[in-house]
Amino acid sequence: MKLTGTYNGKSIELELTEEQVKTLEQADKKKTGWERAEEIGNSYWFTSSFGDIYTDSESNCHFDNERFNCTNYFSDETLAENICRAQTLQRKLWRRSAELCDKMDWKNPGLSKYFIYYDYNDNSLCSTSNSIYRGLGEVYFDTREHAEQVIDEFHDELIWYFTEFKSRMD
Repeated sequence: MKLTGTYNGKSIELELTEEQVKTLEQADKKKTGWERAEEIGNSYWFTSSFGDIYTDSESNCHFDNERFNCTNYFSDETLAENICRAQTLQRKLWRRSAELCDKMDWKNPGLSKYFIYYDYNDNSLCSTSNSIYRGLGEVYFDTREHAEQVIDEFHDELIWYFTEFKSRMD
């Protein structure tokens, strides 16, 4: 590949090797933290079923492939920690909803279903309801009181989720 540029005010032409072209292409790719390790021996992170973060070295083995394919493979340690913390919070909210609430009847538009959201204008946690649509990953409660109770119980983690959590590192 040929590159044309200017050096000290003079036009120059350079011939790049295939390895140099690959290096430039890698530099152009955004790094989100979800990428596969670029080289054998590079570190990556994954979560355990207990919520711990572990590191391993890429060796293109069965375990590496399985972790990557089931999206439990992170090229950035902070992203692994964020995802683990957010998923733990979500499971806690689902469990708390199951403990507090009656079963949701999504086919009954006359019943309100409450969920938690963050108001970025007021910097506050709030609850509201809907009766006919359901968002992916949202946790619902059968009453406003239950939603507000959960806001109080998980206040600090919810604030972190809505104000600091990042699902990518670019």
